[in-house]
Amino acid sequence: MLPNAAMYSEIFNYINTKFDLDMLNFEVGILRESIFKQGEGSFENVLITKVRPVVSAAVQKELKDQNIKVDEYLNGLKKEIKKFELVTITLAYEPTNATFNNLGSWVRKNTFGLTVIDINYDPSIVAGAIIVYKGKYVDYSIRTQIKSLFESKKYERILI
Repeated sequence: MLPNAAMYSEIFNYINTKFDLDMLNFEVGILRESIFKQGEGSFENVLITKVRPVVSAAVQKELKDQNIKVDEYLNGLKKEIKKFELVTITLAYEPTNATFNNLGSWVRKNTFGLTVIDINYDPSIVAGAIIVYKGKYVDYSIRTQIKSLFESKKYERILI
């Protein structure tokens, strides 16, 4: 069986943010290093002691459900991780965990493929958001609208 994104659906359900993806990438790296080790550094031990419980459970479930060798599974997972696309969102406030989860769900529903969010905080945008995705920059911030309004009023004053 060849690895594909569908076979990693259990683990990808927990990936919403760039941080989540970076953590998973790190964990896959240490799991790959442990495949042929014995004792304390063995795959089974590393899976239980050095990987987050949610990732450990997902990996164990996927390996049980799939007819694939551990090294093939992990190499395929590493390749699929590289396929994730990034949506950068800048907000005027520091988001809560609920905001992270809501934005992550919204992005997954409204983009195609494997996508994660990277949320930044910039109070100077006043309200709204700035979104960067696939090289496109869209500014829905109030700061931009206020700046535009002042620039148009400045032009009107010159004409009077």
